[in-house]
Formats: sequence, structure tokens, C-alpha cells
Amino acid sequence: SRNPPARRPRRSTASATQYEEDAFNSSDIKIGSLTELHHMMKIDNSLSRAMRNAIIHAGVLARKKDELYGTPTFIGVDGRTYPDLRLAFGKYANMKQCAVCKQRVQGAFYCRLKMMHIDVPDWDCTGHGGETDNLETLRKFFHTSIDELEGTQGKWELNSNDENGKKRSRRERDSQRSVPATGNGVIVNNISIDTLGEDLLYLVASFIPTLQQLVSFCQVSKRSHNLLYNSIHSENLFRGMFQRSFGNSVTLGDFERNLNWRERWGVIRGIRRGLVKESRRNTRVIPFAKDERRVGPQSLKLRTTLGVLNELDESDSVYYDNPEFASVATNPNPCVGYFGLDILFLPKPPNANSDWKPPVVVRGDFPGILIMSSIEKTVFKGEYDTDLGERQPNERRTDVVSVGDGDGGQVLALIQCDVTEATMDLEKNQKCPPCCFIGYASGMVAAVTATLCDDGRNYDFNISASHLAHSEELTALTFVNCSYSLKKDKPVLFSADCGGKVYFYPDALNADKGFSMERSVLALANDDGRPILSLASTVIHSKFHSYSVLCTGSDRGNIRVWQKADVNLHTLSALGKNKFRSVQSCKCSTNRGNSHHIVTRMVFMYNQLLVTGSNSGDLRVWQLKCFENKHRTGDAEVPKLTLRNELSNNHITGAIEFLANVGDLLIASGGNNGELICWDINTGLKLGSLDCHIGRPINGDRTLRSCVVEVFLDGKDGRIITLCRDGVLNQWEFKKYAIGIV
Repeated sequence: SRNPPARRPRRSTASATQYEEDAFNSSDIKIGSLTELHHMMKIDNSLSRAMRNAIIHAGVLARKKDELYGTPTFIGVDGRTYPDLRLAFGKYANMKQCAVCKQRVQGAFYCRLKMMHIDVPDWDCTGHGGETDNLETLRKFFHTSIDELEGTQGKWELNSNDENGKKRSRRERDSQRSVPATGNGVIVNNISIDTLGEDLLYLVASFIPTLQQLVSFCQVSKRSHNLLYNSIHSENLFRGMFQRSFGNSVTLGDFERNLNWRERWGVIRGIRRGLVKESRRNTRVIPFAKDERRVGPQSLKLRTTLGVLNELDESDSVYYDNPEFASVATNPNPCVGYFGLDILFLPKPPNANSDWKPPVVVRGDFPGILIMSSIEKTVFKGEYDTDLGERQPNERRTDVVSVGDGDGGQVLALIQCDVTEATMDLEKNQKCPPCCFIGYASGMVAAVTATLCDDGRNYDFNISASHLAHSEELTALTFVNCSYSLKKDKPVLFSADCGGKVYFYPDALNADKGFSMERSVLALANDDGRPILSLASTVIHSKFHSYSVLCTGSDRGNIRVWQKADVNLHTLSALGKNKFRSVQSCKCSTNRGNSHHIVTRMVFMYNQLLVTGSNSGDLRVWQLKCFENKHRTGDAEVPKLTLRNELSNNHITGAIEFLANVGDLLIASGGNNGELICWDINTGLKLGSLDCHIGRPINGDRTLRSCVVEVFLDGKDGRIITLCRDGVLNQWEFKKYAIGIV
């Protein structure tokens, strides 16, 4: 009989390591196969890690030499030439595509190499902050020249120990590696860094533009690490980076007023991480049980609904966002619900209690505005609150003060004034400045003034002045800087209406004129008379001049940029039709199938970023810049918008009703799904969403939801409170991160 073939003995761990070293040192075999590569990469050891770096190295070199097309080969760490770099990069580079390329069904090879998306995290946000060490390695190779890449091809070391088995220091390994140490785009030499003084090193670090590059730069040596975390320059470095990233004003509201820059940065990071974790779990971040959650010493409970409107009106307002079901409403003319919730940031009264909080203004489907004592009294039930029991269907809350409930109708717009203790400390014969302006559905604009009570513990509110300039429904209010040189802030009140006209009130904020609203001046008007439904303004500074810019949004989806004439306020009021001139017109959406696009919301954020929202859920981020004027002989430059990001419109299936930013986070809501969605403004990637409405049952077999109309952010306590159109309240908690942990 034939002898059976000899069975190949199984290799031990020691022999396997010897096999890897023999394969690495072998010079006879020059061609490798994909099968051998697969067997090599499925074992996590020094050989597979070095081979992964060789694959990334070869991919970057092919991209720089424009050799990605076809089936390029690459040289492995063992000296062999392996086929199909595209397949090897996709399977073994341990990188995923970004969220945008994921939606386009494009792989990591196309995303990271061809499109060079090297600063965007993986689509599922794995790793530290959505990044992996291999993505950092990819960046280092992209910041290396072709000559250095060709010289180091296939020369990655297998082990971190030398020939004698002694572990080498980090400086020795960096000095022997051919690829220079980098700081995320900033190529540094840690040997030369250690020779610099602390003051000179601070000057070098202050020019680094982003936080990620700053942290990477300060990790290359112990001296630079101490500069960032343990030196007297640490505070200035972080504060300067924060202002360069988000500007002097991050957001408006309670988040901006009662937090310093370091606390605000920690809040931004906490919200970002909470939303990312929320999207991965597909559940709420940290939901509060309304029956068990306690806030503060008074054992406050979150209300189920706001309760300013009665229960029937709150229930019927859900049909505004669901008009197809309006036929089943109990009221033939259902209530529109709530429009917004604003905190009036007034100085603390001299005799107020230690727990005094700013008052809150509620706007909705009722005449005038309703003012409540604080946000806690507005959304929480106190221990001694008489409204703890069940309300009757027609019963409304009684702890509110009505202001301006005359013939003006509903208040559709509100804008706050900057009221400080200096402006409130006036002589008896002088008139108090307005704390806010409100715009009615009738077209009237009114000033609301806060005066101290007799006991000095709180404020009384009343309408101090009003003016009816518009013949159509008022839609938006804003302040425009109308000073001559624009070096000083001289805000002037502007208002827009459905007739396509914009008026301004020269004396509304002038103390010498007694904050009078008797005079209004037409600033601009649409040529076709189309409605102006949104309004925003800013001041942009160029190399040679500064410009006051006004942006308007119409019902045709047009975003128009208007430039103010370079004159003072008195001359501007006397001019004819040239107060503002239109310098640009662009569209709020690329969807040409529907011609009835409406620019429902627009707001200027930090660094001259304009965000616009439409009635079809389209969100666009624009960058306002000054460009050379090639068509006029007057101004050398002209401000114009350029599209920076177009956010996907499949997240919001209705009109955008709420827009706000928290640092570089854009928060928006609209439609009828009751979600609050957050994007990264810089990258345009969706970070996560919050489900803010559980649904109202109708006819027993269906539930309807409404959109979020207001968001309250409490940075001190680390909570987010949302208000929906039908009064539904929800609360979330987020963890505040220390800025030193980056």
C-alpha cells in the first residue's frame, strides 16, 4: 500500500514569529498574492500593522502621482509587489468613508484618497472623536512630499525594540523614521522645539488656526505639552482659539450671558458628544421621567405642556403642522399654538431676592404677549404651585401678565434690546429705554418698556410707543448698524412685511429723541412686490472698508443681499431710492421641481456664516465675503454670498420653523415629526437628533406630532428644554466636558 503523505507540522507561536521575520527578510520572492496578503492581515501583530501602514503609504503616493485609476500595485513591507491597491486599501486600511460618501454609496478608497476627505471623521463616528490612528497616519502622509514617500516605501519597522531587545525611546524612534513628525498638518521637529523659549513657543503656537492642530502641535514634546496645559499662556491660547473658531458671540440667550468662554466650550463639546451617542443608540440621550425628575431645592417637576393656552387650543394646534387631518378637528378654525419663548435679559433689580431670574415672554395664537416671572416658573411646577392638579379643558394658567393685548392681534416677531444697569439708571425726567420690540400681525411695531416696581424687587411692563407703518402683515424684525464709519455700534430697528417692504425707525433707540417711534422711513422694497418673510443683518469688514449688509428672503425662494449706502443715519433717512442697493440674488434650494419655495428662516452666525431654511426643509450654509467689484467704478469691493454647505433635505420634511447655533453646532426643527436635528456647520454632517414629541392621539387610532418652536439651553445645569407648537415640553441632560480634555 502507498504510504500516506507526511502531514505538515503545526507551527508554534515562536516559529510563527520566525516565519514572519523570514518573510520580511526574504529577497527571493518578489511577487505576492492577495491570498497571502489576507493570511498576513488576519493576524494582529507587528507584521500586519506595518503592512497596513505600507498600504496607506502606497495609496497616498498613488494619489499624489495621479495613479489611482485602473488596478495599481503596491510594495509591501516584506518587499513583495502586491496587486490591486484599491481592494487592499478598502479591506485592510481600517478606515471608513465619511457620512457624505456613505450616502453616495462610495467606499473608503474613493473618499479618503480620490476626494481627499482626510479631515472628516468616519460615518459611524468610531474611534476617539470619530477618528482612528490610521486616519491620522493618512494625514501625515498627505503632508509629506513625493520624494520622501518614494524614499520610505516599504521601510516600515516591525517591532518597537532594537536588535538588543532594549525598548527605544520615542525620540529615538522618531529620529530613525524617515517620515517627519507632524501635528495634523503642522510639520514640526521636536528636537528644535525643545530649544525654544516659552514666550517664543507661545508666539509660534498662537498662529495655529484650529484646535485640533494646536493640540497635535503641543503633543510632540514635553515642553510644548507644558505650554498648553501648565503654563501662564494656556488660558490665552485656549481663549484665542475659541474666539477664532466661534467669534466673540457664540449664541444668544442664557447660554451666552451667564457662562465664560471655557464653560461655553465645554457645553459645546458636551452637546456634540451627547448627540453623537444618541444617534448611535437611536434612543434619547438621557430622558427625564416627568414624575421623578427633581430640579433644585424646591423639588420642581417638568410640566407636561406649557399651559398658557387652554387644553383644547393646545390639542387643536397640532393640526397646523398636519393640515391634511384638519377636517377631524373639533374647532373649524383650530388654534395655531405657540410661536416662541424668549428670556428677557434685564439687570437684576436692586432689592430682588437672591434667587431672582430674568422674566420670560411667551408668544402664540393670542393678542399681545404674556410675561412670566422666570423660566423655572414657566416650564416647571413648584412645590406650592396651585397648578399641580388636572386642568379643565377651557382653563388657562393665571400666573401670567398680558402686555399689548389691544387691536394689534398676534405678535409674530420679537427682538430684544441690550439693556444694562447703565441704561436703566436714568434721571426721573428721562424715559426708560425699551427692553424689546414686538411686531403684530396687523403691521404695527411697538416698544415694550420695563420699569422698576415701587419696592424695587421686580419689573412692570407696558407698551411705551407704537407705530403702524406697514399695510401688510409684519414678518420679521432686526437691528442694522447705521453708523457712518461702522466702527461704533449704532443699531437701528428694521421691520419687513408681506408686501415686500422694509421700514426703519431712526429714533426708536435714540435716548435724545425719547425713544420715539413716530417716524418711519422706507428702506427698500422688492421690485415685484413679493413678500419678505425673513430678515437678517450683519457688518462685514474687508481690507479697505466696512459694509453694513441686510439679507432678505421671499416666497419665491430668493435670497437677496442689500448693501447700505455709506452715509450716516440722518443722510440715510433723507435719501430717496438709494438707501440700500441689491448686490446679489441667489436661491435657497436646488430643487427645481417645486417653484413655491419660501425662505422661512435666516440667521447670521459666527464668522459671517448665514444659514437659511425653506418651507421644503432645505438648509443651506452661506459664507459672506467681500469680492472685487468688476462692474462698478465706485466701491472697490462688494459683499456677496457663496454656498458653503448644503444640508440634506431628507431629515426635515416640512417648513423650517426654528434655527439656532451653539458654537459650531446648527440646531433646526420643522415639519411635523417633532424632531430637533443638529448638524456640524463646518462639515455639513448630521450629528444626531432628539425626539421632542411623543404624539397626540386623534380618533383613538392615530397620533400626530408638531414641530419644535423654541429651545432653552441651560449651560450651568447642563440641560436642554424644548417647546413644541402644541405646548409639549421635554427636557434632556448633557454632560459638560472640561476643555483640557481634548
